[in-house]
Amino acid sequence: MDDNVIIEVQEESNIDNALRAAWDKDYSSAISILKNELTTNETSYIHFLIASYYIKLDDINKAREHLNKALKKLPVYQGVYFLLGNLEFKEKNYAHAINYYFVTLLNQMDYPYANLNLAVAYSKMGLKYQAFKAYERYIKYDEDVESIEYIEVKKILKHGIELSKKYIEEGKKAFVSNDFNRAVKFYGKAIKHYPTKNVLLNLANMFFADKNYKKALEYYEKAYILCGNNKSFIHKIALCYDKLEKYDYAYAFYDLFINSNDSKLDYSNIMKRMLVIKTKFAIDGDEVKSHLTLAEEYELNANYELALCEYMSYYVLTKRNDKGISQKIKDLNHFLNLEKYYIKNAFKAVDRYFEKREFDEAERLCNKICKVSKRTSSNYVNAQKFKYKIILARGGH
Repeated sequence: MDDNVIIEVQEESNIDNALRAAWDKDYSSAISILKNELTTNETSYIHFLIASYYIKLDDINKAREHLNKALKKLPVYQGVYFLLGNLEFKEKNYAHAINYYFVTLLNQMDYPYANLNLAVAYSKMGLKYQAFKAYERYIKYDEDVESIEYIEVKKILKHGIELSKKYIEEGKKAFVSNDFNRAVKFYGKAIKHYPTKNVLLNLANMFFADKNYKKALEYYEKAYILCGNNKSFIHKIALCYDKLEKYDYAYAFYDLFINSNDSKLDYSNIMKRMLVIKTKFAIDGDEVKSHLTLAEEYELNANYELALCEYMSYYVLTKRNDKGISQKIKDLNHFLNLEKYYIKNAFKAVDRYFEKREFDEAERLCNKICKVSKRTSSNYVNAQKFKYKIILARGGH
């Protein structure tokens, strides 16, 4: 070897040393190293690491202190919101935990453990259908199929699907033989093990046809929680409320139905009915105000689907004049339509990266869009087209 050649040995950074200490579960040393780094290099990431190690030491107050400092440096740091969710979960504040997990998912909806923790938090709140949706997203996005959590959740869901299919078949047989009670029994067992929109709507429509509007409404509501507003049953919900003489709800859902369908359709009969039932409640009365009270209560308990329903009803009944409620509806729609919100923002980010010629980042986001989109959707197709555009911009063919 030439004695004149100088080999430069690069010193490890404080962050490297802290990570090594944490790997050895020496969290106190890791924190000390990082606090020393903060004196010359204060970043959200370092505060985030310190907080995560304080959580390991069960020092919740100091963990929260550093998470708040991380957010001051970088308000959109989604990892911080995930840890805040974990802190709230640890203290059994499940509704607050759910809120933080949603904020995390708005920016990183394919983050498996945000979806898994969200599902568990929902289960703790007794919100079965919301938990089910989160578990489904977790299985969809977790690529570590060998992990204990993945195997366990996958096994439970698979078992639920198998049982549900058996009960659905029995329900169909009973329905064909006009055995209403037996069909309801089997369909009820099916959704208990694995809820689906079609079975919920079958049950709702069966009770509606039987003029049991209260029971029909119960299943329409469950279908709404599971899959959101759907043109096929908004009108039925309005009719149920109308039959049950809950005219404020009926009016609101008739209005939502009209505004969610093709404007060319003839709504004259519905509009005439709306004029009639509008006289049966006062806009400034307790019935209308109760929608806002219920909405706030549902939101406080992380039941965002029903909170959105009540906020929309209040907004419609008060002639859409409240900008604060309008924003609340938009915010909750973001929570309850994660894929739509995430994909929209991801495409915007792809454009920005492409303009800066940061093609690796643009391609990475295109791949994420494809991952969270249905293969038959326009979003999937457009992401694939953009990937080809990136290839051409790189000089490919």
